Amino acid sequence: MILDEPTNGLDPRGIAEMRELIRTIARQGKTIILASHLLDEVQKVCSHFAVLNKGKLLYSGLVNEVSGDDQRIELSAGDMDQLYTLLENYPGKETLNVQKTGLLSPSRLIPRLPISAVIFTSMVWCPPICILHKSLEKQFLDILNESK
Repeated sequence: MILDEPTNGLDPRGIAEMRELIRTIARQGKTIILASHLLDEVQKVCSHFAVLNKGKLLYSGLVNEVSGDDQRIELSAGDMDQLYTLLENYPGKETLNVQKTGLLSPSRLIPRLPISAVIFTSMVWCPPICILHKSLEKQFLDILNESK
């Protein structure tokens, strides 16, 4: 089945229903090719994606592999200065880019449990750690920029 912008013009309920219909058809073993410029929708519905530019295939892969090693931790705390100082002194800091916002940008997979333990034992109040993944939109733009 080939669908071109299947959620275009739909209200939020219609979009959700269309997503579920696509997933249902896919679970039945059918292949669906979905063309869309709404990459957030593609990321929510599709298992694979491809980037074409002027008829040339630039990339093909699994949607859930989009982030690769480009994952970040987002932290916040009641006292951001205290959290920032704690993270600046974190033993594995050389692999992290600690920012005043509490965002950590690792160069490889995030050592989430050791960071949690350091925060916990230091008695810094911190809501749950949130892992942010690279979006399909960001990956798409990176692919297009690399092809120039």
